[in-house]
Amino acid sequence: MCASVSGPVGVAAAGQLQSADGAFTTTQATSGWSVYGVQCAECHGPGLEGMVHAPPLSGVDFLSSWAGSTTDELLAYLREEMPPGQAGSISDQAYMNLVAYLLESNGAVPGERTLTADAGVMIGDAADVSEARRAAQAGERVRRRSSRFVNQEVPHELTPVTDAVLADPPPGDWLSWRRTRNSHGYSPLDQVNRETVADLKLAWSIAVRPGNNQTTPLVHDGVMFL
Repeated sequence: MCASVSGPVGVAAAGQLQSADGAFTTTQATSGWSVYGVQCAECHGPGLEGMVHAPPLSGVDFLSSWAGSTTDELLAYLREEMPPGQAGSISDQAYMNLVAYLLESNGAVPGERTLTADAGVMIGDAADVSEARRAAQAGERVRRRSSRFVNQEVPHELTPVTDAVLADPPPGDWLSWRRTRNSHGYSPLDQVNRETVADLKLAWSIAVRPGNNQTTPLVHDGVMFL
């Protein structure tokens, strides 16, 4: 989603609007992060820092444009204008999750409430702009977010991985970069073949952080390790 994301400063009194803190869930912001990586990062930068043809979506520039406005207004703008030339091309929920991610990226804290299209949440106020300006002068982010990756407990005991297993892994395992020591990168599983490959659909995606990303997921006993 490139092009300028800017809007007029609203005139509604702060007391009439919900605070952004607690107005969206972590799940929404996490999903919005993935939407941003696919739809927006190419133009606005992987860290929302802005690029040549698109402004920053966090910090002083964003809050100066949107502080005093509501999430309803931002959502309407995104639906009508983004991505450029393809407005409305993603789902309503994806747009909503993107708004949640932008709130979090500009200092708001997630909570238990689910952000909705008519929530009327205030994006920020003059104090938020001042804090963003201070953070920029100090070389800090508006708020440092914790990692999106959460370690999960393995649901069952794993069988030991021995030299023999590495040399000849079970069909469903992928225990090294190219699976086997001859580096063929071949899986003997046959559920996906020439007849069924056209039926594959995207199940999930995640935006990776800036930098070199060449990690190969490892699979053992039905558990994928990232």
